[in-house]
Amino acid sequence: MLKQALQLMKTKLDRLHAGGWVRTLDLFAGCGGIAAGFHAAGFHTMGSVEFDKNASRSFALNFSKDAGALFEAHAAAKDITKKDPKEVLKALG
Repeated sequence: MLKQALQLMKTKLDRLHAGGWVRTLDLFAGCGGIAAGFHAAGFHTMGSVEFDKNASRSFALNFSKDAGALFEAHAAAKDITKKDPKEVLKALG
């Protein structure tokens, strides 16, 4: 397990050193206030988890317009207490 975690960290650091984005996943996202701050600081928010359907759709309209066919997955409300994190990440692409 430790070997996998170290390999994952190395992969991420290599991506960052090559000029890749610092990526975030916004939990308890609301319509995206914190994501707006991260965006202003140069981060790239890959998606969000929000259980309120209106806030989740607002977040998607604010930050996931370019998700194409995955837009509805980004706009859908997600309850982190009832979903496996791997399921959420897979749904967000």
